[in-house]
Amino acid sequence: MFSSGSIIRSALIAHGFLSLTFHSGAFTQQQITKFAYSSNTILLSFSNSETSFSIEKSDDQVTFSKWGKILKRKTDDGKLNSGTVNYQFNYNYSKLVLDSNETSQGQKEALVSSANTTITLLIPPIGVGIGRWYYDRLLNELRTRRSDLSQKNSHRYIFLAPDLLACGSASNPQLLHNSRSTFESEKIKKLPLFVVDDWADQMIDLMKNIEKNVTTGTMHDSKETINWCVVSNGGCVPIALEIGKRYMESSRRKKVDMIDGNISQLILSATPRVESLLGPQDMKKVEKSFKILSGISGKLFWWYSLRNDGAFIQTFSEKNLASKPENLGSNWKSNCVKTAKSFCGKSRYSTFAFLSGSLNGGNEGRFEALKGRMKIDVITGGDKRKNPARRYVE
Repeated sequence: MFSSGSIIRSALIAHGFLSLTFHSGAFTQQQITKFAYSSNTILLSFSNSETSFSIEKSDDQVTFSKWGKILKRKTDDGKLNSGTVNYQFNYNYSKLVLDSNETSQGQKEALVSSANTTITLLIPPIGVGIGRWYYDRLLNELRTRRSDLSQKNSHRYIFLAPDLLACGSASNPQLLHNSRSTFESEKIKKLPLFVVDDWADQMIDLMKNIEKNVTTGTMHDSKETINWCVVSNGGCVPIALEIGKRYMESSRRKKVDMIDGNISQLILSATPRVESLLGPQDMKKVEKSFKILSGISGKLFWWYSLRNDGAFIQTFSEKNLASKPENLGSNWKSNCVKTAKSFCGKSRYSTFAFLSGSLNGGNEGRFEALKGRMKIDVITGGDKRKNPARRYVE
């Protein structure tokens, strides 16, 4: 018998980043929902898909480049516009689908309207060059666990790993005005400060879009049952907490503008320190720090991180992110460097937001909303070295 949580836990351990300790029911006593499997053969597919997400942000710090010149956004009469900018992000997400290949075409069509589906959303951490590829090894590990991941009745499992806003493929937005791009010949030079609510908005939008693809017609007219498991890693734990909080609040309002499925579990991996999660958040300080990092100091930091083919990234990661250097995998440095250099290095703005503290503090209300109402599991790392890895989320 396996649960979605136990599958993720065992695969993460095999994933090899840390010697992991699993604390089940750290915040509630609610029992883990168990999902049973039989011994049928599993059909596995691991693909990359594209979707889009629009968000409005203040344009106070937005600059653009055109023919090599830095420009400020202007209105039709030539005056500087100090309102908001509507960004449209086209970004990619990885998807692993587990279905039985021992069904007829008619049974497969019936599966869409009558199956029970468990979807696991994997939220990657934020760092220099980190994106959805962070979970590639985990997804590949899940692909190899055919003896563990077999089928019962018409149950289906889907795993999603998206790029967060200003990370990886989600670093090159267009600017929209009245649903049309008004800066087709211009290139956005800087990205705005993103916060927990922004990333939660993006993830919920993706979850709703995935549900539309999973079901036929509307959820209320079909027999489809969708259960969600949201997994977060490192400093991005608050994003999962915010998603869970909104789900609980929407349930009391009869699910207004929320997903149709049920979020049955949160899994928080490599969580920051408690004081970092529960302390107050000073947004003025965060905005000031982000503005400083968006200048010369941030450019120097990004250059230093990527010089010598990412030597600093490898050294820092071995010392602070993994209990053993080999646990990072052979492609860690190259993936970080390649992603960090894409789209003129604009993914640095998510790292700057992280370093500025946009993900720190302000979570007490989120925990309070979830306490006793949603299953939360915690995976923490164990480092037995003489000089163990330090936490950089304070």
